[in-house]
Amino acid sequence: MARRSFLVLFCMLWMGLAPAWAGEAPREPILAGSWYPAEPADLGAAVSRAMDTAHTGALPGRVVALAVPHAGYAYSGTVAGAAFAQVRGQSFDTVVLVGPSHRLGFPGVAAPAPGPWRTPLGETPLDAELLDALAAADPLVRVLPAAHAREHSLEIELPFLQAALGHFRLAPLLLGDQDPDTVRRLGKALAACLRGRRALLVASSDLSHFHPRNAARVLDGTLRSQVEAFDPEEVLRCLADG
Repeated sequence: MARRSFLVLFCMLWMGLAPAWAGEAPREPILAGSWYPAEPADLGAAVSRAMDTAHTGALPGRVVALAVPHAGYAYSGTVAGAAFAQVRGQSFDTVVLVGPSHRLGFPGVAAPAPGPWRTPLGETPLDAELLDALAAADPLVRVLPAAHAREHSLEIELPFLQAALGHFRLAPLLLGDQDPDTVRRLGKALAACLRGRRALLVASSDLSHFHPRNAARVLDGTLRSQVEAFDPEEVLRCLADG
């Protein structure tokens, strides 16, 4: 199911800086000390090392979206580092971070409670205006704090974003339903609400689990070719076929 969250990134690709909610309690990290280091110096060194050692070439054009894994850094940190290295030092008003819900089932898309998100590297404010606009654009998007309370798929990306970008506002969104209708509706709402913003779209997805290396390479290569061809319907057919 986590692989389906990549659909959101693809639909986003088809399509002012806002004040954060102030005075609200931050979302505290739940993965520090387990999935990634709890000490700021150790965490900063880990994400910097992952980006420094990434074997990346120059990409044509401007990067507007990334797909990154959401396992612990010991397992997928180097892959995540290769992705985030592509935007290191760049400036964005907003980062829209989308991932699947692993712990709570719910219909639609869950926005977080007001308040900044904290990691050992510091606090990142939410883009309150964007989150409110998305909820107004489609009732599919609603505030559901319980979905974010113990979820790992978004938090795991935040230290990399903090180290790579520095200052930005965050719009974290969790997918309960990952069906085609939900994905299309979220993509349309994002396309409408992000006009005029310098935004980075980040899809947090492991793509697949438990496949042998060669089989995973084939599956990932097929999906990559469909994305490069800008063929969302073929992506949907591929995922429906498993």
